[in-house]
Amino acid sequence: MWVPKHILCVVGNWSSFDDVRSAVQQASDSAFTFDEEYSLLEPDPRMTAAFDSCRDRARPTWSDDDRRAVANHSAVVYVMSPPVMAESSAMYSTMALRTIAALLRTGGTAAKSESAGIAHSRAEWLRLADAATSADAATLP
Repeated sequence: MWVPKHILCVVGNWSSFDDVRSAVQQASDSAFTFDEEYSLLEPDPRMTAAFDSCRDRARPTWSDDDRRAVANHSAVVYVMSPPVMAESSAMYSTMALRTIAALLRTGGTAAKSESAGIAHSRAEWLRLADAATSADAATLP
């Protein structure tokens, strides 16, 4: 049986992954894994096209600042959740949003969900994370 995972991609300007590992652990209660194999401390020229193809077109939030942030990144981080069963999907989705927000607040400049195929603006990811972790998650679209 195939079980889905949240796979997150965050670009930024980190010079090491120390803060990244710590942010992932704290935001996900150590449930998510920093991907050592595919994360890079160098620019990945494929990111501009990858983020552009994933930007949210239904509720557009992507801006020129977001495009520049992706184009000017110097590191790429990949993070994975454990397998997500239906009964734990809300919990892991909230952890994914918290993890994205933590990475954006510690040097990340843009984020996308590889598993959902969506990239929101930096501001929208932070808004979604704040809404998901507030007492009233009904503010989510």
